[in-house]
Amino acid sequence: MHVLILRARKSQKITQLEMAKKLGISRQTYVDIENGVRVPRVDLLNKISEITNKPVSYFFERNNPMDCERLLGLLAELEPKRRDWYMKLFEKILEEELDFVS
Repeated sequence: MHVLILRARKSQKITQLEMAKKLGISRQTYVDIENGVRVPRVDLLNKISEITNKPVSYFFERNNPMDCERLLGLLAELEPKRRDWYMKLFEKILEEELDFVS
């Protein structure tokens, strides 16, 4: 994900500092996201998507799909409220992917 965030930012010719300011975070926090040290929160990923004009689904690699059984196993370990939150996120990603492809 972090490499795709980096590519998207560079494609818009935005510096790391400019992106951090647009996101309302420190430059170091943004650098950590681009370096894969941190994973952006959903709200930040949505903002990155808007700023770079990329659908949220762009930031999830398609060359390395997660096995459905593994995903289901991970979701099963979560509390119901958290599981619902992730399901809504997945639905949003899939909706954007379908809109982007059409």
